[in-house]
Amino acid sequence: MRKQRCYILAICLTIIMTLSGGVSVMAAGSGGGGGGGGGNTDQPDYGDQVVLYRYSDGFPVTSAAVCPEVLDVECTPDDAIGGLCLQPIASQMFDDCELTNPNLSGEVSACLVPVDPVTCAPKAGYESLLMEVEFGRINLVRSPEDVLEEQLQEALYSLTTAGCLSRDAAGRFVYSTQLSEGVVESHAIDSPLQNLAIFWKIMKDGELDNNVYIGETAYEVAMTAARGLGASSDKEGEITVDLLSYLNEILDFAKEGGNALFGYSCIDVRQEVQGLMEVVPKCYLEFDTFSYDRGNNFSFLPSPAYIPNSSGEVQDGWFEYLALDDSSLVVTQGPILEAVPELKAGQDLVAEGISGFIQAADDTRATIEFVHTWEVPEILATPVRCEVAASDWFDLSISEQSGLQVPKRMIVGAEDREVIVTVQNAGPAAASGCVYVDAHIDGVDGVVHYNENFCFSDDPDDLEPPLPAGLSYTWARFVPKVEIECTLYWKAEVVADLLLDETNPDVNSSNNMVEEITTVTSSGGGGGH
Repeated sequence: MRKQRCYILAICLTIIMTLSGGVSVMAAGSGGGGGGGGGNTDQPDYGDQVVLYRYSDGFPVTSAAVCPEVLDVECTPDDAIGGLCLQPIASQMFDDCELTNPNLSGEVSACLVPVDPVTCAPKAGYESLLMEVEFGRINLVRSPEDVLEEQLQEALYSLTTAGCLSRDAAGRFVYSTQLSEGVVESHAIDSPLQNLAIFWKIMKDGELDNNVYIGETAYEVAMTAARGLGASSDKEGEITVDLLSYLNEILDFAKEGGNALFGYSCIDVRQEVQGLMEVVPKCYLEFDTFSYDRGNNFSFLPSPAYIPNSSGEVQDGWFEYLALDDSSLVVTQGPILEAVPELKAGQDLVAEGISGFIQAADDTRATIEFVHTWEVPEILATPVRCEVAASDWFDLSISEQSGLQVPKRMIVGAEDREVIVTVQNAGPAAASGCVYVDAHIDGVDGVVHYNENFCFSDDPDDLEPPLPAGLSYTWARFVPKVEIECTLYWKAEVVADLLLDETNPDVNSSNNMVEEITTVTSSGGGGGH
């Protein structure tokens, strides 16, 4: 049986293989968390993640369990003294190899790399046949989670401050703003890391932002995630089952609460744990509810349609690109499915499960590659339709690193320490609002030691005028002396003034508040900010 037991436990897998001659390398299928999981530098490199023998649903096919001779019936995984190893695919055929079963994998037969049933390491002499999984630019997933979060916020700022949102021929987000009557400026979210962050956010939470529409059905939401994955990869690369499986493992999706789109289940795998070979549960996402229809997908891109047909009417499923005509490049308009080579050969392709999710992502990648290769110069391109100017929106923020500076330590009775608060406006509009700063004493109910607010608007009673886009305001005040040993808990929060229709013009509330701590002692050094 493939799925032997389901464990709730999420594991961080590191398989150590011991080769002859004392050389040690990582085993097939190792490579655990990192990246979105927090950037653990002890995790193996991507070079340790190799192509595995897998069922058609993406779950690995493990080697048979090796049981003690005293057992005259089939033993359980816990009884096994060997086997249950992940099985790598060999880079080439060789004599007397064990072949994969195409009925299980859905792929053409290939040779398996022989593994030691006890250590699960490749047998001596076969190590060179391992095939590393090519991550390319998706290597960026190894960045700490706060890097992905930062890139996500950059993407969301572009999307939420735009006048109009749409999707291009590949399904990427496009943000547009009307600069003047008939003049529209548009940009696609082209950054691989920002698209990877979009994939990560949607997979993890099932949403992107309340102001960014990603679909109403589970299929539409999953398609948006797949497009984010495709847009984050190398344009000339390929998205594979192995790449997606390792990526899901790195981002810790296959655990309770780890992702919002797909279920998961676990198999028993033999691996090294703190120097001992043990059988542990290893979990994978189940994509069986996903189905991809290539013709249907590209029949509605770009969305909304804006490329005219021969009658001058916008046409669903059409885009524009450069094409050779008598040795000259000309702007050509027509169906996406007829132009992109990887799509043209199988316009009616339908794929199920993990194969469908991968195909959706790879079709996005292939279309982006075509668009970049045959891109129409901006001066000749048909403008995206948008009649909305982004004039009222902005992003106020307080930096977690330097937005709220307080003394780390204070002496009882000290009177010369400062609190400094800085608020920034990323624009595009000038911002009005207030920053509220307070500190309360831990353990003393109801005691607020410091409380002040700094406002900026057209109101003449406010300290400052509206904060222009791209600039910041900084205020510094002395902290009142503290008479007892305690801990001060600080909070600074910026709140934007609402528009006339009561909507909030601050498009990103996740960066509006920062907290810090001051320790107050009766003696000792005063410490800096």
